[in-house]
Amino acid sequence: MDANNSSAGLDDLLVINSVKERDVIEKSSQNGDPEDGGLSNALSIDVGGGESQGDEASNYDSESNEAGGPGFRRGDLKYAGNYLTVNVHDIKVTAVNSMPDGNAVATSNIIIEPVQTIVVPSEVHQKL
Repeated sequence: MDANNSSAGLDDLLVINSVKERDVIEKSSQNGDPEDGGLSNALSIDVGGGESQGDEASNYDSESNEAGGPGFRRGDLKYAGNYLTVNVHDIKVTAVNSMPDGNAVATSNIIIEPVQTIVVPSEVHQKL
């Protein structure tokens, strides 16, 4: 996952007397560019599993997270800032031990580490 592909659907993880592990990693970086009027960053991350894949079960709306909403104009100081939504839902992990003294381990690691940075020049900072 990254800032351009910030949505992932996961199947249920079922383990019967064995070991399974799954990793979902999102490490993106966004840098607002004041010279281009980019005084904001907007990122919506959605990780869903099971029956919610591909439908609207999460009520996830990336457009509602766009900087300032529908009236936002690029470079508008009123909406300068970082806008981040992280939605993790319906993840199912099951481990079943079917034998005495057996072992079943199921691990689902979801690591989300987005970075949003805005460097505001001093003349713009004075206006804020």
